[in-house]
Amino acid sequence: MTFYYYFLIAILLSSVAALTDQQKEKLEKYSAPCRQESGITQEEVNKVDVANFPDDAKTKKHVLCVLKKLEFIDDNGDLKIEKIKPTVVAASEGEEQSEKIVAKCAVKKDTAEDTAFQLVDCLHKQLPNYAPVV
Repeated sequence: MTFYYYFLIAILLSSVAALTDQQKEKLEKYSAPCRQESGITQEEVNKVDVANFPDDAKTKKHVLCVLKKLEFIDDNGDLKIEKIKPTVVAASEGEEQSEKIVAKCAVKKDTAEDTAFQLVDCLHKQLPNYAPVV
């Protein structure tokens, strides 16, 4: 299994070994209702990994749902940097690196779905061991 599996189940993007049991529990708490809301199937989730992160409507809807539950983004697609930053700091090499990554990845797009998807995709490209919960 990959982190993306858990990210899509709970949400955003690394291997299961990189997540603690507490992180997995937090992610699963948000994922179940988001799977129902987005219509993503377990089979589709199982196919997702870091190299195969589908850029489709169901995946984007699921990612947005989870990020909203994590309070990383609001209904208008505005990112909540104060919520995102601690998770980036935890996965990075310190404050300076995390500032650069947040500046690069936390970019508002045309839709809330695109903003959420781009954020998760970018964070995982920058920090392969990134977890949206600490």
